[in-house]
Amino acid sequence: MTWFLVYTQAQKESLARRHLEAQGFHIYLPQYRKRRRHARRIDTVLAPLFPRYLFVKFDPQRDRWRSINGTFGVQYVLSEGPQPTPIPDEIVAAIRRQEEGGIVQIREHSFKKGQRLRVVTGPFADLEGLFECTDDAHRIVLLMEFMGRVVPTRFPVDAVSAG
Repeated sequence: MTWFLVYTQAQKESLARRHLEAQGFHIYLPQYRKRRRHARRIDTVLAPLFPRYLFVKFDPQRDRWRSINGTFGVQYVLSEGPQPTPIPDEIVAAIRRQEEGGIVQIREHSFKKGQRLRVVTGPFADLEGLFECTDDAHRIVLLMEFMGRVVPTRFPVDAVSAG
């Protein structure tokens, strides 16, 4: 059996998971603890690591996978033409290795506001910016100068380093 990605309706990942499990599919919906601000309060809730996506394991030759597209909460199975697009097992395994108690642990940082950081990967590699904050998705917000303007730019924690 192979993993595939399902694109869900907005904020319906849990509904889709319940209905797919009721049909006998094996589902993986990675979640993390998200800080949420509401009515001047900050609390922590479980949120999907990949909003609107969940992993479904099935055998496309044996299982009736087309029924997934008609399931409550589901938009569609990601496909290339008529066949669903397989996801390598290593991707799911790598996410699961970051879990503790079924919850993905997001790596924290020790950056201070105003600290100069260097981008180490991607198209902005070797550019520098000032650390502003961490957003609700645990991405680093750097203030970077582009064409004479300071622009807040978001990066994964592992894409930046001090110095």
